[in-house]
Amino acid sequence: MTKSNGEMEVEVEGKTKNLSPSLNQNGSLVSPSSCTGRADSPSSPFTPSLNTARGLTADVLLVDDDRFCLMAGSAAIKRLGFSVRTAEDGHEAVRVIGEGGLVFRLVLMDKNMARMNGPEAMKRLRGHFMETAKKGGQVKNIPTPLLIGYTGDAVQESSQAFLDAGADKVIIKPLQVKDLAALLGFAESSQKQL
Repeated sequence: MTKSNGEMEVEVEGKTKNLSPSLNQNGSLVSPSSCTGRADSPSSPFTPSLNTARGLTADVLLVDDDRFCLMAGSAAIKRLGFSVRTAEDGHEAVRVIGEGGLVFRLVLMDKNMARMNGPEAMKRLRGHFMETAKKGGQVKNIPTPLLIGYTGDAVQESSQAFLDAGADKVIIKPLQVKDLAALLGFAESSQKQL
């Protein structure tokens, strides 16, 4: 996903679509059909997860301060058959997981955000999971999600900042559906345990 001049460019299966999200009378985003998965949506190669049976809140926590990226990313994740919850910055992601006790299979986090950037939030989340594992008790067997950084900065320093903070992997924007599908499939089949 990339953006410029209020438009968003989303690449899905090698095809690029330009989106110009609209606002309704209340000022809320109106999802164009190409963002919601109603038009041209590929069939999912995965079976939707039974989150309640596994104790998951959702398959993916998508963290980005750009609402258009959240909308397009959420639509792509849902089209692949996975559930998604969003957070608008690193601070909210840390709060949702650390204080809220919510459980995810994968955390996909942008780098440059207000209040708390991606690498700082990633470092705090990694510390939270390590501390939780040390405490034992009820939370001992809760799976640790894959922590994935994603950034529009193609320089090595951006990726390294995420890796140094504890990310399992870093991907470069625009978010490719095939990369997302591979990450979700991997997270589903080989959930990590601390």
